[in-house]
Amino acid sequence: MAQYSSVIKVDASPAEAFAYLSDPANRAEWDPSVRRVTPLGDADASVGDRYEITVGFYGKAIDATCEIVELEAPTRIVLSTDGRVRGHEVIEITPRDGGSSIRIGFEVKLKGAARVLDRGLQLAYAGIGDNAAAGVKKQLG
Repeated sequence: MAQYSSVIKVDASPAEAFAYLSDPANRAEWDPSVRRVTPLGDADASVGDRYEITVGFYGKAIDATCEIVELEAPTRIVLSTDGRVRGHEVIEITPRDGGSSIRIGFEVKLKGAARVLDRGLQLAYAGIGDNAAAGVKKQLG
């Protein structure tokens, strides 16, 4: 299992940050590991919406299905991922003078026999998480 957590301070208000981060269509803009996001059905960034996400990992494309499982505007977004990996992501947004603090935390588990690679996954996800955090900062100031 790989875990990651980071706090990013941005200039965007909590409402602006929530609107941007809760929309899966924006994911590839702020997370450089994401190659493609495709809505499954009528996706309007609501609880229960699902989308297929393709992530680049060591030159390979990994497909998974993500679901928005919780939205509490403008403070909390929770996503669940299932495919070749199983994941859980929590984004928490709090106001701060002149903007927001955004905490991104996730854990990812490999499935089946691939679970023997969990240690390597932890090392790789530290970099992936740092790149996503830098992308959030770039997009939201």
